[in-house]
Amino acid sequence: MRQHFQGFTDLWLSAFFESRTRAYDALIADFSNLKCVLQPGSHAEIKKAHQDLNITIESINLEKQLADFDKENEQHPMYAY
Repeated sequence: MRQHFQGFTDLWLSAFFESRTRAYDALIADFSNLKCVLQPGSHAEIKKAHQDLNITIESINLEKQLADFDKENEQHPMYAY
């Protein structure tokens, strides 16, 4: 069941980010930065990268974009679970 749910989540995220490329690009940039500092980075660098990611999430209004995407697609059969 968990794998089935993961499949739906993967499809949903793919569809979301295909329609929101700016959000995807902004998040990927910050996640990449965070990944780069996790291994060799100092606590301050990791904290800064995490803060930058949080700022991006807020600035692109990710929560609203997710809700809007759900609303836009609520009649689509893929989202009827």
